[in-house]
Amino acid sequence: MLGPLSRRARGLSRCRRSGTALAATAVLELSVALTGSSAPAAAAPPPYHPSRLAHLGDARQAIVVTASSWSATTATLRTYRRAADGTWREEFAPAAARLGYQGFAPIGNRRQNSLETPAGTFRLLRAFGALPDPGTRMSYRQFDRNDWWPYDPRDPRTYNVYQFSRPPAARWRTSWAERLWDFRDQYAHAVVLDYNLPSGIYRSGKQRLARQTPDTRAGGGIFLHVSAPHPTAGCVSVSLSAMRQIVRWLDPAAQARIVMAPTSAIGRA
Repeated sequence: MLGPLSRRARGLSRCRRSGTALAATAVLELSVALTGSSAPAAAAPPPYHPSRLAHLGDARQAIVVTASSWSATTATLRTYRRAADGTWREEFAPAAARLGYQGFAPIGNRRQNSLETPAGTFRLLRAFGALPDPGTRMSYRQFDRNDWWPYDPRDPRTYNVYQFSRPPAARWRTSWAERLWDFRDQYAHAVVLDYNLPSGIYRSGKQRLARQTPDTRAGGGIFLHVSAPHPTAGCVSVSLSAMRQIVRWLDPAAQARIVMAPTSAIGRA
């Protein structure tokens, strides 16, 4: 049983504890007053987030490819969809990607046979592949042994123009062209990027020609395709499973874009 002195000491102890609590509360209130909020500030989105990219326009689908430097040959590919409220949400898990043997090059500096992947923002136009259409909403062509993609500067009208065959009268040389069948593993599925493409494609006999020719110095055939165990000649590549997933996801109505550059420059690409 406690005596009078013990009860008084206990009361003083409670007062001291109450005083300490009041002091702590005062310090917290002062901190809130100075900072304006008791909640931590929201973290800024990373530089590769679509909300921070400059040239997406009205796109509602975006593929973003970032690398650690201009000379890097590996990268990370991320996919995003713009929701009805205008916010961007990541669609699939990030995928490992490969770039050209010489890494990235600013779009205006990229040259044919440089083995560089052009940095920039590009539309994703159509798809093709050695395998059947996996269920894409894009235009898709399953190629055979006759399909070519020429880059011969001496024939600008077929430069960077998909050819369904090579007729005897063709001027472009096979040594300046890709026979797609020879790369059917990498081109199991592929998507064409709007890089240095001609306009006004028309047929003349068995050839497809351009009314407005591209820059024959800049190279072409820049695709998103399936990875091999080495860098690319200037494209971007991912695993077959990731490629199939992307091809099935892309929707022409969503005005899809791909943005690719080193992380340090992705906001300007």
